[in-house]
Amino acid sequence: MKHIIVALAVSFIAGISLAHDAMPVPVDDAVNNAQIVGIARIAAISVNETRCSISTKIHLSPEKFLMGSLEKKEIIFSYTYYFWKEAFWPWQEDCPSVHYTVPPVAEGMEKGSRVIFTARYFPDWKDHFATATIKMDQLERVKKLMGDKNK
Repeated sequence: MKHIIVALAVSFIAGISLAHDAMPVPVDDAVNNAQIVGIARIAAISVNETRCSISTKIHLSPEKFLMGSLEKKEIIFSYTYYFWKEAFWPWQEDCPSVHYTVPPVAEGMEKGSRVIFTARYFPDWKDHFATATIKMDQLERVKKLMGDKNK
């Protein structure tokens, strides 16, 4: 009990949250940290749902590059939402309480629709991956952010 009180006191004083928390990445940060920005068509969407999370993998087919370029004909954008849940049955484990970031995700994505995407190279995986999807109606905003980045 003493450790729990100390942890709660430290978290309160330091401003650290011990609760389950999803931290959204702002669109501005995604664009400013991107090596590649483009427009792509959604080629496929797959969803994997478990008791503790929902993972979505989106295959993007780039059509136009606004910044940078990419040799590949397809780039992957994936993200996961986690859920904290106590076990319902004795044989189940609790879903853990986690802190994680969520990239910008364009609402209403479906196969065949177009989105703006940001991407970068990840050396650990030796490949490029999309880091955000943004609705097409935000194109002027994204262009402005790219202009501000290049100043």
